[in-house]
Amino acid sequence: MKTSPHRRARRRLHTLQRMLTTQTPTYDWTAHQRTLPRLPLPSLHNTLLRYLESVKPLQNASAHAATRAKVQDFLQKEGLSLHAELTERNRQATLTNDMATSYIRPFWNDMYLQGRYPLPINSNPYLIFPHDKARTTQEARAAHVVCGFAQFWLAKQEHRLPPDVHGCMDEYDRLFCATRLPQSGRDCWKSTPNSTHICVLHGANIYKVDVITEDGVIAEDLLQRVLKEDILSVPPVSSLHHLGDLSTLDRDAWTEQRSNLTEKSNRTSASIDTIDDAMFVLGLDVEGSPDANDLASVALHGGHCNGTQEHRWYDKTCLIVNPQGHCAYNFEHSLYDGAAMRRLCDELWLMSTDQPTGRPVWGYKWSSKTRQHWKALHLDFDLDTSVQQSIEHAAIEHQKNQRNVHIVQGSFLDYGKNVMKSFQTSPDGVLQAMYKLVHARIHGWTPNKGIYVYESCQTKNFLCGRTEVIRTTTQESNQFVDYMMAQETQGTAVDCKKAVALLRASAKKHTQVARLASQAQGVDRHLFAMLRIAMLRHKTTGVSIPDIFLDNAWSLSNSSILSTSNLSSEAFHGMGFGPVVPQGYGIAYGINREGLYFGISNFASSGAVDVDVDGRTEKDGGGRTTSGFGGVVAGGAQETTKNKVDTNSALFKEELFKALRELRVIFRKAEEEEE
Repeated sequence: MKTSPHRRARRRLHTLQRMLTTQTPTYDWTAHQRTLPRLPLPSLHNTLLRYLESVKPLQNASAHAATRAKVQDFLQKEGLSLHAELTERNRQATLTNDMATSYIRPFWNDMYLQGRYPLPINSNPYLIFPHDKARTTQEARAAHVVCGFAQFWLAKQEHRLPPDVHGCMDEYDRLFCATRLPQSGRDCWKSTPNSTHICVLHGANIYKVDVITEDGVIAEDLLQRVLKEDILSVPPVSSLHHLGDLSTLDRDAWTEQRSNLTEKSNRTSASIDTIDDAMFVLGLDVEGSPDANDLASVALHGGHCNGTQEHRWYDKTCLIVNPQGHCAYNFEHSLYDGAAMRRLCDELWLMSTDQPTGRPVWGYKWSSKTRQHWKALHLDFDLDTSVQQSIEHAAIEHQKNQRNVHIVQGSFLDYGKNVMKSFQTSPDGVLQAMYKLVHARIHGWTPNKGIYVYESCQTKNFLCGRTEVIRTTTQESNQFVDYMMAQETQGTAVDCKKAVALLRASAKKHTQVARLASQAQGVDRHLFAMLRIAMLRHKTTGVSIPDIFLDNAWSLSNSSILSTSNLSSEAFHGMGFGPVVPQGYGIAYGINREGLYFGISNFASSGAVDVDVDGRTEKDGGGRTTSGFGGVVAGGAQETTKNKVDTNSALFKEELFKALRELRVIFRKAEEEEE
């Protein structure tokens, strides 16, 4: 029997790829990790100085004077003991050469894993990939991205993937083949690094699909056929609810339901193990999205704007592809941060568009197996009436949470980073100032007193570094907002040269604060670690929590009115997460070459709450009593005027785009005046 030309060409390609693979250098990630400096523990004195500087723009004079007194008391008393214990913990890790920790890691992991809230909206972020005009069918887009992910992971497992030049690789071990297991009180991670399959969700159906064999990754055209013939061609089980709805419950409730499932049936237990052990989950959505906002909604929590629900499994990395070929990504946040995902997507996007990655080349490795080898295995579950009722209850509660959050996706295409470079200042610093200005225009402002704005930054240049906080509200940003708002209030024209000067001063200060944070010389991780030790002491000995953590300034510092995150990449055209306080906004954004991308979220007006002007809240968007970041009840209120805050993400986007257009005019006029 003659071999087809197509099959002969594929064999030649596989032979060439295997030859290239044998010539690819290998990398020792363990040796790389040993070259990284440990996450530095700042001095207590420096942290407290920076803390005072960061909260001054948030307070009036009397409140700040009270804070200064409490900080000084902490420096001379409890702070010395707490910092000493933290230093000793860090020293012991160094002495034992523990390469899997940092001074903040145990406390940071506990913060995530002890959180009892539902993961969707509250924790899991999402990313949206650019539309791929060459792959417009659901199976083609899904196969392309799945194969790219599998190639990246296989290269990592075979030591063919070069490590980041000066970056920690710890989180890459949890990028795939990892899951967050629910347990009472504190969840845990499970890792299956040698896993070779994914799980596919389509309607209520769940499938296992192998994608890696001993000689490489399934060919893209073959995976297309598996997805189309074995899954998409099978009508999805008609159901208003899905088994994965249980993963939307609060963690203790999900723990109980999962335990009941696995205890009742060995078949169900084995199927759930198959999901846990998968590289990642692929959601082949049943319904398309009519617009960007609906796609963002589905990516964030699985619900369409019309109420239709898609199937998700929130304990794992989940790739999402809809019938239109649009692609998104939702991930469990305790496992890793966005930077690891950004490298994966950057490299795959650059390689697929024949652009240099800036890193040593690693080759794709394809399996020679034919279609007969590859198949989708339907997973079976024994779901009795009580389980089905539990699933229905979980779905109803999740849909309530969905209705209480609004998410809008904005693509600002008037200009991007290339134009912003002409502003001769930091694009990120400019955007952070604009967020504060927009908030002031919508919600009002108090002169010389800003709102607390959180921006995350990476500390990946250090061993087991994750993130630090850029406290973006500064005296300089307040001055810019005050000037712009004063001109608007008085109906006076803006002096463009003055506005530009104030904005550049604000952006310059922002850059300084951001640089310190990225060098692990911020404020929040150090204070947070000491707070967690103080809470342990309080639990075991009854000793009081230090006043610094019960103060007005700490309350303000843990009420992120604007919670922001910059994840810029040409491989992303959207991103987002839920707001973190009822009176606030979640703002994820990307500064790309030719455009700016925003995901802006808020809790619905029905979830608006009475808010003390010092930032304390009585109830969060889900009706639960809130506490400060890290679990300390926010206290020490000194100003108690109540205000009703109704947030509106659609209005925020509209005003932001308007402000960005005004901004370009201001810079242009200022430049003309200088000429």
